[in-house]
Amino acid sequence: MRRAIAVSWVMTLIAAGSVSAEPPGWCTGCLDPSFGSQGKVIVPFNLGGDLHDRANAIIRIPGSGQLAVAGQVASSSGVPGESDFGLALIGSDGVPDPGFGNLGAPGLTAFPFGLPSTAAAWDLAVVLQGSPAEWRLLVVGQTMDTGSSNIDMGLMYLEPDGTLDLLAPHTGRLTIGTNQGGDLADRLKAVAVFADQRTAVAVGTSDTSATTDAWMFYTIGEGFAVEIVPLASIPFATTAEVEDVATYPDGKIVAVGSRDQHGDGQMVVARLDSGGGLDPDFGTDGLVFIDVDLNGAADDRAVAVAVDHEGRVVVVGTIGTDLGPQVFVTRLLFGGQVDTNFATNGYLWLGQTGCEALEGRDVAFDPVGDVVVTSELSCGGDRDFNILRLGPDGEWLGQYWNTAFDLTPAGDDRARAVVVQPDGRIVTAGRVQSSGLDLDFGAVRQFTDVIFADGFDDNGWWGADWTWSP
Repeated sequence: MRRAIAVSWVMTLIAAGSVSAEPPGWCTGCLDPSFGSQGKVIVPFNLGGDLHDRANAIIRIPGSGQLAVAGQVASSSGVPGESDFGLALIGSDGVPDPGFGNLGAPGLTAFPFGLPSTAAAWDLAVVLQGSPAEWRLLVVGQTMDTGSSNIDMGLMYLEPDGTLDLLAPHTGRLTIGTNQGGDLADRLKAVAVFADQRTAVAVGTSDTSATTDAWMFYTIGEGFAVEIVPLASIPFATTAEVEDVATYPDGKIVAVGSRDQHGDGQMVVARLDSGGGLDPDFGTDGLVFIDVDLNGAADDRAVAVAVDHEGRVVVVGTIGTDLGPQVFVTRLLFGGQVDTNFATNGYLWLGQTGCEALEGRDVAFDPVGDVVVTSELSCGGDRDFNILRLGPDGEWLGQYWNTAFDLTPAGDDRARAVVVQPDGRIVTAGRVQSSGLDLDFGAVRQFTDVIFADGFDDNGWWGADWTWSP
């Protein structure tokens, strides 16, 4: 069995004294009072139906301080269960942007895929096009027509004001159904931009039978030119879900997810070369499998991936333990080997004493290379947002920050995604239970001990026209 470090803790947060160069209210891990209401933002769509609006992804818009959040919003049709792609654009102060949207409410936009349907956006990216460059939002997810059991992949291409780019191919809205077998479930789960910041890769899962799946990769060129014939397809002889994707500067692609091995969930990491084939220089024929198995046939699943400046792959997931699900983090070297210089012999897992679960959701790097992991804490039936911050080599920094919205007793608040601003502040997005029946988009922003003045990019360089990366 692979060895790792298990950390359980009860934490008391002590506010550090602020100095004149620090923003008001600053202390490491504290909520930023200049964002929304004392560091928290709640975005209600409330278009109809069951009012179940769930945020699944967040990105920052280059050079503007704005944040775009995407997810699933209940449809204005009022039919329970029908839903659309929903997006919110909020400013650096957490206030919705009045120049964005199609709903008559500032900062909010929502689109179905034509017929009444159940649709959900899972991820989004900012891409550039034209000269001078203008940004567009590329959104990926899934859609199913009402009355049908056929789930298709869904993509949207939005202009900066939140409307569909009707001049793009497919008029800015496309469905892809591989319809290979089984229950015909095809889903796009993640998207990442390449180094040119004008093209991207989207990755999803397609049922090939009732018990087998394939991971599908699609290239998206400038102007929403989607290559419907996939860049690559990785077949699995079992059920296998892909969850996240990242790119290298040289055009390589890495994706993570899990496969079922006779009831045992096993993490999967796959890398494609720049030509779209499985990279033989990574793992075994392009694939790496990670089994932690702390309690026998454990449910170990990778959910997020990021590539650092040295080409190493940081993988975040959730593993099954005798104490319940716990966050898991590891780092792989360029060849796919576990980096034994990361954490303890290459692994770290984290849980909290007395709680049922701490589940990994997303990962990002801050401006000094620290690893930021967002997770969900479930304790006594109450779910809250949670951030863990590790050093560049997985060192436990003792930084564990829990945010409870608690708008209802035992609030079901679930973090889904994280982004780190160039100034070092961390923004987490997910769903918030605003009342017993109402779920809304939610976001929080927290300070860290990394503080750059406005105008600095991720590497500490000043400038208005820097090369950016969402």
